[in-house]
Amino acid sequence: MKAQIGEVLKEINRIEDSIHEIDKSISETYQSQEELMKKPSDAHMLTFFPFYLKSRVDDLKIQHNLLGKSNERYTELLNELKQARGEVKVLDNMKERKKEEFVKKKNKKESEEIEDILNLRRLLKQSE
Repeated sequence: MKAQIGEVLKEINRIEDSIHEIDKSISETYQSQEELMKKPSDAHMLTFFPFYLKSRVDDLKIQHNLLGKSNERYTELLNELKQARGEVKVLDNMKERKKEEFVKKKNKKESEEIEDILNLRRLLKQSE
């Protein structure tokens, strides 16, 4: 369970890194576009930017969706882990109760045996 949570956290970090890289790429593209517009250049080059930016924005949306799904999976795994820990605690409590019952029965049996031995000794002394 903990290994799965670790894998999901790695995936979340990877997606967040990807989102940062896409954001950086978009910013750099806008800067490049502005620099290109300052220089007299070919209009054909300016048509490249909107298509590239649209693809990067679409990539960004996909990464945000993946991040949301990974966060949901992380939450599910945490809830499963909490539930499992709760069940373990219940089982531990049950084991402890059973152990206490066993010790009480054992002590009671030993006390009864000691009492029987003492009664036998008394009877033997009286018969002498």
